[in-house]
Amino acid sequence: MIAPADKAVARDAFRHADALEREVLRRFPDAWRQLDAWRQQPPVVWPQWCLLPMAASTAVALAGRSSVGFGVAARAPVAQVAALYAWRYSRAVYLVEPGLLHRLLSTVPDALTLDDVTGLPSWCVYVPGGHPEFPGQGLWAHLEHDAKTGRPELRLLLDAGDGLEAMLPIPVYLDRPSLTEALADFRATALATTDGQRPTLDGPDVRGAAGDATVANLADRVDGLLAVIAYLARPEADIVDAIRPGARPGPRRTRIARDRQVWAVGYNTRT
Repeated sequence: MIAPADKAVARDAFRHADALEREVLRRFPDAWRQLDAWRQQPPVVWPQWCLLPMAASTAVALAGRSSVGFGVAARAPVAQVAALYAWRYSRAVYLVEPGLLHRLLSTVPDALTLDDVTGLPSWCVYVPGGHPEFPGQGLWAHLEHDAKTGRPELRLLLDAGDGLEAMLPIPVYLDRPSLTEALADFRATALATTDGQRPTLDGPDVRGAAGDATVANLADRVDGLLAVIAYLARPEADIVDAIRPGARPGPRRTRIARDRQVWAVGYNTRT
């Protein structure tokens, strides 16, 4: 079904994910145990479409940093820890057929709502690079429930392939009427978070921020990526096991996956 070149992309993706996980555990040796404890004995209630709010990853990444300024804390790899933790429940990569990927990346999608993405087949999806139009090493995406504000978010993580610090987190709020407005809230929240404040387990609640040229440029960069993620969440999406073509994604796992999984996306319907 998939070509040898696709298999090589999958192998590289798994090697990269393994390296990122080792980097997380080198910096935060107890991270997975601590996050498991949050899930087993939840201190707060959150929706079932979210595996674990990022407040937990914030606590792990900022452990022992209570005396540092927020500028340092803001650079802690909170988004990276959250994505890698969620990805371990599937250990899957999604190889998108090049023609379909081109069409999706050329799409300007409507604003996403929570209902558009709750059907994601994994708690965190990982679409590796290997396509000239796709960013760097790939894209990670998962759903987030902000523990403070209650806002639903689609969390994108653009992966440049050079370790945790080279991964760019982009939160997309799912309660705004357009992508530009969602990203304007993201930028305003980021600016408020780094405005000399002290570390907290969750961020400020900025809503209805105005967009500008920076936000518009970011929207141009992100819209095609959102189309890819939205496609993966569709119930009719062409997603099959790359090794066992008859198998399709089932319910999201509630236990850590031990085996790796390669999903072929769009290969049955390519034209």
